[in-house]
Amino acid sequence: MKKALLTLLFITALAWNAAAQLSYVSGSFHSTNESDVATSGSDLGKKNMSAALTTYAPTRNDSEILSGIVRVSFKNVANEDIENHVKASANPSHINNIEYRKNNQHATEAWIHLDPGEDITLDITVDGIGSVRIPGLKVASKHMYALEVQSAETLAVTFGSNIDGTVIYLDGQLLEGRTGTGGQYVKKEKTTMGSHHVKAQVNGRTREMDIEVAKGHTHFDIDMKKKHTVDFRSNEPGVELWEGNSILGVMPLTMEVDEGPHSYSVRKTGYDDVTHNINISTDGPRQLDIHKSKAIDFYALSNNTDYRGADVFINNERRGTTPLQLTLPYGRYNVRMSAYGRDKSARLTVDDNTASRFMLKLPARHRRFNPFDIDFHKREFGLTGGYVQKWLHLSDGVNSVGLNYFGEEKHMHGFQVGVPVQPIFGYGLGLNTGLYFEGYFADWTEPDYYETISMTELCLYMPVDLLFRLPLGEEFSIFINGGIGIDWSLGITCSQEGYDDWEIDYGDDGSPNRFNFSAEFGGGIQFKALQVSGNYQIGLNNNSKIVDDGITAKIRKFSVQLSLMF
Repeated sequence: MKKALLTLLFITALAWNAAAQLSYVSGSFHSTNESDVATSGSDLGKKNMSAALTTYAPTRNDSEILSGIVRVSFKNVANEDIENHVKASANPSHINNIEYRKNNQHATEAWIHLDPGEDITLDITVDGIGSVRIPGLKVASKHMYALEVQSAETLAVTFGSNIDGTVIYLDGQLLEGRTGTGGQYVKKEKTTMGSHHVKAQVNGRTREMDIEVAKGHTHFDIDMKKKHTVDFRSNEPGVELWEGNSILGVMPLTMEVDEGPHSYSVRKTGYDDVTHNINISTDGPRQLDIHKSKAIDFYALSNNTDYRGADVFINNERRGTTPLQLTLPYGRYNVRMSAYGRDKSARLTVDDNTASRFMLKLPARHRRFNPFDIDFHKREFGLTGGYVQKWLHLSDGVNSVGLNYFGEEKHMHGFQVGVPVQPIFGYGLGLNTGLYFEGYFADWTEPDYYETISMTELCLYMPVDLLFRLPLGEEFSIFINGGIGIDWSLGITCSQEGYDDWEIDYGDDGSPNRFNFSAEFGGGIQFKALQVSGNYQIGLNNNSKIVDDGITAKIRKFSVQLSLMF
């Protein structure tokens, strides 16, 4: 009668379990104490490990009775679906604790601690999987029991690989098809959840692994690329190694790398990012250098002017035509510029001290009838020191005389210093200008008292001339100039022994003009940086305050200069 009742209970439980996706594996419930003799006769002094484990099992708060343990293993359920997802209840017993442990096959088990008793009905639920009811269990104190449940649900599993033609074995069974990098997968229908063994093979390489099949975890990509141990190095310390948007580390760096092409970027603050495209086929070191760079403007000079359209070659590679800007990494380069068979080469070192402008002078064509084919070295500004004379030229239309400010037929002598600016625009034509500071000096002695009055005048002078320079060699030229001279008097100071110094006001009766304009012409010779020149000025406006009507008083100037041109 009792046996029939138990059979009925099991049939009822099986029918309930069929709808619950979990079922009890028939005959799996048994005590492990009788068979557990792993420590028999050992120094532990215990007959079996089951008794030792259950000795320290938790007890109920209101009982001194030690629990028994039911070790529940799961078939066709993934480990990740088991741990922390198992719930259990027992009637008429009581669940004291559920702990999770891995068995020898690394599968997760639920160890259920419950009060001892007979005819216990154990309900087990796994979240998201289902439930099972197991009646008629007998559990003794300090005893351990094994019990297995299984899930009836299966899933479709797919496998991919990063090498075309990979074959897949699942639990020793060869699956139909081969993987491909274009999205071809190998598929296995009706795969049970839980642990499985996978073996992949391609091109003589084999990889084996254990996988866990679970809901939401049914596709597996297998890396079949051959690996190489690579030591990445750079020419500077602290250089970062990047692949795509991910930093791999700071070199020197040793790591496992897939065989095949890779694009690495090396980066460091203050340096240019450099991309290295390399193919990894062997173990060993790889040098990935980094560098600084600088933008350089390349110009060609021909016939004293900038030449547009000259071919620029860097280390024998054509990079464009002048004017040209290139960003070059630090280092040494062979630079060549060429135009219609005229070549010029030079070495260029790019570093922190390199100028941003690089110019080569193309050789002249050497046509005898064209003097401007000479590859002249232009020097367009400099420093000047010179001697200058100044006087007033008085004329009544018939007679004329040159006087100083004291009315003597003498010239005022002085000095001139300044900055000449003489740019050349092409074929010898240019501009002569600049700014100069001048000082003039004169003395006058009273005939009656033999007392001397000294006069000093300070002025600014700026020429605005057209200049024509004829080159006679690369470092030798002659020139002429002509145009307008502008004189601006800053002040006249007079002094006499025994008296305070006094100044003459410009524009008053008997006083000269503050501003004077003159027509001027001159010329000179330049050899390398040294230039000697002369200039003559003829005043254009009348200093009417110092002469009577009908008489004109216009300035005249003559100067010679010695200049250092750059």
